[in-house]
Amino acid sequence: MTFISTVRSWAKRVKRDAVTLWFAYRNPATPWLAKSICIFVVAYAFSPIDLIPDFIPVIGFLDDALLLPGLIWLAVRLLPADVLVASRLSADQWLEQRGAKPTSYVGAACVVAVWLAVAGFALWYWLGQRTAYSDMVSIGVSIPLQVAPAQRQDRETASKLALVDKAEADLAEATRVATAEYESLLGDVQRLQQRIARYQASVVVPAQQRIDAATAGYASIRRANDLNG
Repeated sequence: MTFISTVRSWAKRVKRDAVTLWFAYRNPATPWLAKSICIFVVAYAFSPIDLIPDFIPVIGFLDDALLLPGLIWLAVRLLPADVLVASRLSADQWLEQRGAKPTSYVGAACVVAVWLAVAGFALWYWLGQRTAYSDMVSIGVSIPLQVAPAQRQDRETASKLALVDKAEADLAEATRVATAEYESLLGDVQRLQQRIARYQASVVVPAQQRIDAATAGYASIRRANDLNG
C-alpha cells in the first residue's frame, strides 16, 4: 500500500469516526464523560471554520493532522463497545446515503468566540505593555522649518472650519430627527385620545344609560310589587 493510499484510508476512517461520534453522543447508553467529549469533538470537527486557518503554513494543518484525530481517538476509546458498533453502522449508512458530513454552526460560533477571546487578550496585553512603559521619559528633537507658513495656517483654518460645519450639520440633522419623532409621538397620542373619546361616547355612555334605565325599571317594578303586596 502506497503512502497516498494509506493517507486516504486514514482520512476516510477519521471522517467516518467523526460521524460516529455524532451518533454516539445521542445514544442514551453513552457515559457522560464520553458524551461530553463527543459533543466537543463533533462541534469542532463539523464546524465550517477551522480554529487554525489552513492558509497558515505548517501550523494551519496541525488541528486537522494532530488535534482532531487525537480527540476522535480519545472519544472512541471511551465509548462502550455496543455503542461504538451501533454508531459506526449509523455513520456508514449516513455516509453512503448523503456522502458528506453534517455541518455544525454551533462549532463555528465557538471557534469565532475563541478568536474574539484571543484577540481581546492580545489587545489587553498590548495595552498593558504600553501602560507598563508609561513612566519612561522620551526625548524628541524637532526642527521647525518655515515652509509656506501662510498656506499651512490657511489649511489648518479650513480644516477647523470644516469640522465646525460638520458639527453644525450633525446637530441640525439630530434636531430634525428628534422633532420628527416628537411630532409623530404627539400625533399618536392625539389619535389615541380621540379613539378613547369615541369609545366613551359610543360604548361607555350608552352602556351607562342602559344600566341606569334598567335600574330605574327594576326599582319601579319592585315598588309596584311592594304596593300590591
